[in-house]
Amino acid sequence: MVFDIIKWGSIVLGIGLILTIYIFFNILGNGYYYATHGKYQNDNKNYPFVYWLANHELPKEYVPSYEVTIDSRLFANVSSVSAKNIYRKEDAFELSWGGPSYYPEAKYDRYGNLDIDSGSYDISISTGKISWEGKLNEIADKQEARRRAYTLLNDVRSEIRENSKPPKINLQWIFNWYFQWISRNEN
Repeated sequence: MVFDIIKWGSIVLGIGLILTIYIFFNILGNGYYYATHGKYQNDNKNYPFVYWLANHELPKEYVPSYEVTIDSRLFANVSSVSAKNIYRKEDAFELSWGGPSYYPEAKYDRYGNLDIDSGSYDISISTGKISWEGKLNEIADKQEARRRAYTLLNDVRSEIRENSKPPKINLQWIFNWYFQWISRNEN
């Protein structure tokens, strides 16, 4: 009797452990798919894939039209997406975990990195507010910069949606719950 309880308890515990590990790796391995296919897929206020950029490596094949940079940190690989000469010569777009930035007149250092003094329109995804960062004067209309940045942000989301592979077992509802929990705790 006692042996049967221990045996069945061990089996249930083992199955629970296997399911927990599977769910963890499923969400981790398919996070970009979930972040672009959930209930936020057409919402212009919530971009779960931007939060996912902060801690997870973005495969370059998910956004073939953009350049992907991976910055390895102690506990995570931080990804950013960028493009040059989009609307006109010398403009640039950069998307990192902090949100999108549009550079009307991008300047680069000798290594090809964006110069901080170029000046950029940075958009807060959570509030939608746009701010100017940099030493140069504002060069472009704020509303036009916002429109361009959001157009490019939606384009990145569309490319990830098209190029990410669907998981074998779809756990979208768990990802949606997780993102909603993170969003609530962030504010």
